[in-house]
Amino acid sequence: MDDNRRPIRARSTRWANAITQWLIRTGISPNHISLISILFAALGAGALVLAPGITGSVLCLLGIQGRLLCNLFDGMVATRRPCCCSTSLVTRGRTRCCCST
Repeated sequence: MDDNRRPIRARSTRWANAITQWLIRTGISPNHISLISILFAALGAGALVLAPGITGSVLCLLGIQGRLLCNLFDGMVATRRPCCCSTSLVTRGRTRCCCST
């Protein structure tokens, strides 16, 4: 695990690493994963409004969980995928990719 990042146990799990590697192979960018996160949040909020009661609450919880997983994976993809362009930035001794794709 990277020493410059807040320790989150889920980053070290086999399932999270397997999904991260799969996402990297698909070519999806961290920004796209973040957009999907917004979609999960909107779906959760919509479920809470449109389906009152326990059904809406459960659907909202699923939306929140999806958003949190997207938040986990966008960071993992951003820090583990190879840089796809010639532009990079060195921050705290670490080279980071600056392209948005």
